[in-house]
Amino acid sequence: MTDDGSRETLLALYTGLEAIASHATELGESALETNAARHHVETIRMLARYTLDLARVLTSASGELQPRDTSLDGDETILLVDDQPGVRQVIAEVLRSRGYDVIEATDGENALLEVARHAAPVDLVVTDVMMPAMTGDELFRMLRRWYPSLRVLFMSGYDAGALTARMLEGDRTDFIPKPFVVDDLIRAMRRLLERA
Repeated sequence: MTDDGSRETLLALYTGLEAIASHATELGESALETNAARHHVETIRMLARYTLDLARVLTSASGELQPRDTSLDGDETILLVDDQPGVRQVIAEVLRSRGYDVIEATDGENALLEVARHAAPVDLVVTDVMMPAMTGDELFRMLRRWYPSLRVLFMSGYDAGALTARMLEGDRTDFIPKPFVVDDLIRAMRRLLERA
C-alpha cells in the first residue's frame, strides 16, 4: 500500500502544517479578526490532524505495519519543549512508542518546573528555539547550571544562521530545522546521546 517513508513524510507534512497554523496565529489577533481567517487556520490544523491520522494507519500491501529502524529506540529521559501543541504531541507520541521517557513542556518556564518535578535526571533536551517568555537558548543556559554535561538538540523553523555560536557549542549541542521527518530528529538525538 505504501513505501517505508510514507509515514515519516506525513509526519513531516504535519509538522509543517502545524508550524504554518501557529505562525498565522502569532501574527496577532488583528490578522485573525475575520471568521474567514480563523477558518483558514483551523482548516490547516484539520489537515494536519488528518495527515497524522493517515500516518498512523498506513500499512504495507500485506497488511503488516512497516518495519521500523530499531536502532532509533531508546530508554533515555528526554525533555521535549515546544510551544506548538500539535508538534510537541506528535514528537512525544513517536518517542514514547520507541521507549523513551518523555517530559513535555509548553515553554521554557514550564520546562524548568517539569524538570524539578521529575525524579529521573534528564539525558537530553529537545527544544524549540523561539518561544514566548524564554527562548530555547535561555532555557539551555539555566538547565546547564543544574546539569553541566547536559546535551541539547535545538529545533526551529528559522534559519540555523540565526542561532548564536554559543548555542552550538562543542559536541553537546546540535540543530535540526523544522519541518523534519521524526526519524531524522531521533537520529540527531541518538548522535548527541552517543557522543562520549
